[in-house]
Amino acid sequence: MSEILCVTNRQLCREDFLTRLERIAAAGPAGIILREKDLPEADYRRLAEQVLERCRRHGVPCILHSFVGAAAALGCTAIHLPLPVLRTLTDGEKAVFAVLGASCHSVEEALEAEKLGCTYLTAGHVFDTDCKRGT
Repeated sequence: MSEILCVTNRQLCREDFLTRLERIAAAGPAGIILREKDLPEADYRRLAEQVLERCRRHGVPCILHSFVGAAAALGCTAIHLPLPVLRTLTDGEKAVFAVLGASCHSVEEALEAEKLGCTYLTAGHVFDTDCKRGT
């Protein structure tokens, strides 16, 4: 298994998304974050069921993104959250997850995520970009 954590965006995929995901899972990354921000929760949950199945088949951790209720309902114990969403969770909601990650964009956010119980974090856009203008 590698130390690479893969993050999805099916809109950028030039082939069938699940076919590509299967190949990535077969390569043995450290995990796959299913980050499909454009989907409503019901559609995300349906896709997550298929992705979880493929990840389990290859022994690769699947980390769901943003939808705490969907993750809990699917029995997924790993979730990655934007920091504003993480801030809203109760200790009981966090306790459902053995793996709790957050996206951080500064040292201050990383320290806050750690205090909020994250077991890992991703650091990105730590410089000015159009995506995170003014943050």
